Amino acid sequence: MEVAKKKETKTEKEEKKQPESKKLNYTLCIPSTVISEGNVKSLKEITQIAYQIAKNCTIYDVSEIVVLDIPEIHLKNKPNEDLKQDTIKIKFEDNGNNYNEKSFKKTGKNYSENSLLLASLLQFFITPPYLVKSTFKADMIKNFKYAKTFPKLSTLPFMNNKIANADGNEYPDKKVVKRKHIPGEKVRKNKKKNKEAILTKYVNIGKSKALTLIDQEVPINVRVTVNLKTSKVVSPIEAYGNSKIGANLSFGYHVRISTNFISIFVETPFANGYSSSIYVQSGDYYSDVSSKTAKFPRMLNIDEKLILERDKKEEFNLLLVYGKLTDYDKAFQQSKSELEAVNNLTEMFDGKLGIKKSNIRIEDAILISLARIDFIANR
Repeated sequence: MEVAKKKETKTEKEEKKQPESKKLNYTLCIPSTVISEGNVKSLKEITQIAYQIAKNCTIYDVSEIVVLDIPEIHLKNKPNEDLKQDTIKIKFEDNGNNYNEKSFKKTGKNYSENSLLLASLLQFFITPPYLVKSTFKADMIKNFKYAKTFPKLSTLPFMNNKIANADGNEYPDKKVVKRKHIPGEKVRKNKKKNKEAILTKYVNIGKSKALTLIDQEVPINVRVTVNLKTSKVVSPIEAYGNSKIGANLSFGYHVRISTNFISIFVETPFANGYSSSIYVQSGDYYSDVSSKTAKFPRMLNIDEKLILERDKKEEFNLLLVYGKLTDYDKAFQQSKSELEAVNNLTEMFDGKLGIKKSNIRIEDAILISLARIDFIANR
C-alpha cells in the first residue's frame, strides 16, 4: 500500500510539472544592413552586434528572429586602408584593401552574405559547443573565431554549464542524433546501406560515448531533447518549459531569412500569424531622422492597451520591426504589386513604439523596446 501511495504521489508531481502555455510571443525583424559597411568595419564588430542581439533576445524569451535581406550596392575598388585583411570581405578572405562586387554577390539560395553571416552568428550563440560542427558547414565555422570567445548565454538552461554538467540534471544540453560517420571521413557509397540508415537509436550527448535510446529511433542528424533517466526523447517544452522554446520548437529562438517584404509576414511559423506588428525606429545615426521620414504618413505611438487588454487566454504573437523606414520602403516597393490593398509602408504596422531617441543603434533599440513591452505586459 505504501509503495502504491508513493507511485501516486510521483504521478501527481509529474502532472503538476506540466508547463503552462506561453501567451506572449516576440518576433523581431532585423535588416541585414545592421552589419553593413557603414555600421561595422570588422568581423569582430559584427560578432559583437550579433552577440548583443542574441543576449537581449534570450533574456526576454524571444521566439523568432527574422533577418530581412537587404543587398547593398558597394562601390568597386573603394579604398579602405584601415581594414585588416580578415575584415575586407564578408567571407574574410585576403583580397587586398579594396571592396569588390564578388564579395557581396548572391549565394546559391539567393541570400546575400551579410544576411547569412548575421543569421549564422545568431544561431551559433544558441547552439551547444559540441553541436557546432554538425550544425554548421565548414565555411561558416571559420567566421566564428571571435564568437567562440564570448560568454555562453546562460539564460538558456542547455547553455548553462552548471546546469548542463550537473550529475542530477534530467535534461542536459540539446542533442543531435549521432552521424553514421565522422565529419570529413570518406564514406563508401552504398545505396542500400544509406536507405537503411535513415533512423538510428544513438544520440550524441556531448560525451565520449553516445546514448542509446530505449525502444525509440529518430532520424539521423536531427537535434532532439533526451531524458537521461529514461533514455527517451521528450518534448523540449516538457524539458524546459514554453518560455525557453522558440517558434517551430527551436531552442532559444528560431532564425529565418526573408528575401522580400511580404515573406516577413506570410512565412511566419505561427499558425494564426502575427497578432500585431509594431515599428521601432532605429538605425539612423547622426542625422535628422524627421527629414528622412517626412515622406511617410505619420505613425501614432502604440496604445499600451494593445498589450494590456490582449486576450490572455490566447497566444499573442507580436512582431517588432527594427531599422530605417527607408530600408524597409525599398523592400516594400519591390513587393507592392502583390499588396494591392496597401498604399504605403506604414499601413503594414499598427503603430510605432516611441523611444526617446530614434537615432539609436538597432541592437540598443531591441533591449529598450523589449524591456518596455515586458514591463507593460507584466503589470
